[in-house]
Parts: sequence; structure tokens; C-alpha cells
Amino acid sequence: MDTLKLETENIIEEYLESLEIKDIKEFIEERCQDALSKNKFCQYMFDKYFEVSIETSTKIIDLVKILVKKQILYKSNLSRGILLIYNNWNDVSLDYNNPNKKMKELLTCLKNMGITKFLENLLKTYKIEYEV
Repeated sequence: MDTLKLETENIIEEYLESLEIKDIKEFIEERCQDALSKNKFCQYMFDKYFEVSIETSTKIIDLVKILVKKQILYKSNLSRGILLIYNNWNDVSLDYNNPNKKMKELLTCLKNMGITKFLENLLKTYKIEYEV
């Protein structure tokens, strides 16, 4: 079992109940010190985003915005996290709640945050306009 995945799922669950950023910040600083583990954290966070209800997924979007604004995660971590999910999209999306609608919403949010690098093909696939 991937312990980072399990720990990330738990910390995201705790956040969704408390909406307190402190524990997530500490978790990322202590457990996700390199770029690869931050990318994986983003993958697991986005995995949760796709699994939950629309209402709950909004809380995860808010979390993403906070983590970038406070520079706890970087834009590149988010783009690589979404690409890690999309690499297996045909398999994993079967388990998701309204996956294509949520993907379009997530990509639009990322684009609005200035995160388009490495996501160009995904943005085109979901017909989201962006400036190069």
C-alpha cells in the first residue's frame, strides 16, 4: 500500500471536516519535501476531488487556491498532479463522480490561476481557451 496516498487521503478528509489549513501545511512541509512527493500529493488530492460530490469538490478547489497562494505547493506540482491522473484517465474516471464536468471545471480554475504549462493538450481536449 502506498503510505503517502493513505496519509494524503486522511489529511484531506480531516481538512474537509475542519477546513483548517494548518495540518495540511505541516503535512506537506514534513512529508512532501521533494517535488515528486508534492506532485503525488496533488495527484491524490485531485483524485479525491473527482470522487466526492460537487459541493465537497468546491472545498478542494478552495484548498488548491490557498496552497498556491501561500506557496505551500507550486503551480508545477498541480499541473503534474493532474497529468498523473490523466495518464490513466480511461481507467480511473470510471470511479469518479461526474468526471468530465469536473475536469473542465478544474482546468478552468487552474487556467484562471495562471496554470497552463504542461496542460496545453488537456485544455485543448476540453475546449478551454487560454493564452500562450
